Amino acid sequence: MYQEPAEIYEIQWTVYVAAKSRERAMLTLQSLEEVMQVPIQVHKISQYWRDSSLYEILFSTPYFESDRANAVYQSLIIANTLAWEWQVRSPGEWDGQFDFGAITTKTKITGITWASFDLIHISPEWLQQNQLLLEGSYYE
Repeated sequence: MYQEPAEIYEIQWTVYVAAKSRERAMLTLQSLEEVMQVPIQVHKISQYWRDSSLYEILFSTPYFESDRANAVYQSLIIANTLAWEWQVRSPGEWDGQFDFGAITTKTKITGITWASFDLIHISPEWLQQNQLLLEGSYYE
């Protein structure tokens, strides 16, 4: 049976948290990390410009090696820890880039009003070019 070669993937997340302060939003993020049971790397946390009662948080979970089908499966397993239902985009390729992701408003964590994820294929060239940025992080 044919098996796809292993590739490197990352899951990028966006969540909106109902919080009165950045500190409360960070507490919700800590709860999210505990529930997901994977380390997260926060890229941005800021008050949402359209609604000041929400904080927008962008983060990613660690790189992992997998074939494409298993990467989709693993992303859904992790997503299930965050929400009961997801509106899923069909996996596909657009302009040579793999595309898969989902959105939800039915989260399991109080305070998270909306969430999305995108499964990103990481090219070996990008990894090689950015190796210095990754040293000392959980990506090693």
